[in-house]
Amino acid sequence: MLRPGSGPSHTALRIGGVGLLFVDIRKPRSPELHDVAQPKLPARRSGEADAFVHLGSGHNFRLHRRQDRAEAVLHELPKLGVFFFRGDNPVHGEGSSGVLWLGGDLFSRVLTLLVPGGLVVTDGSNPGSNGPKHLSDFYHNRNVGRAATSVAVPFEYRGRSFTCIGYAGEKNGPTLIWRAA
Repeated sequence: MLRPGSGPSHTALRIGGVGLLFVDIRKPRSPELHDVAQPKLPARRSGEADAFVHLGSGHNFRLHRRQDRAEAVLHELPKLGVFFFRGDNPVHGEGSSGVLWLGGDLFSRVLTLLVPGGLVVTDGSNPGSNGPKHLSDFYHNRNVGRAATSVAVPFEYRGRSFTCIGYAGEKNGPTLIWRAA
């Protein structure tokens, strides 16, 4: 788990060699792992892999957890399958990370780790001045809802083709699921 002391929840998981990075402001601060998986062995030290069984499928997987600022340990992930980020704003203060995850430099780091066909799940929070604008087309628009999936524009950014493939609820507007080929 990656969590700064007083900001949003940052959770990084590595399952089967593919990482998943979740950055979400909503409470509770982190997903409840016991709702989807059962530990196989006693927990190890921070940074070492723990063995789990997925409750729905019975598949075994290893999970690497770490408590720290997500942007500081992003380079430690070998690759990402899913990048989940929503519910933030660029203003420093209570309830905000102030981190421009969808800004050009940080998002470029995410894209170098994201596997071809990987998913970016976001409400467009903290786009930054040189990030992919279309990820934030509906930021702070709570009136569009699920209809955003049918009007979201496919786009190219830093050599990747983004296509909206789904809807994952609301936060600061619709949270859309983008495939990055």
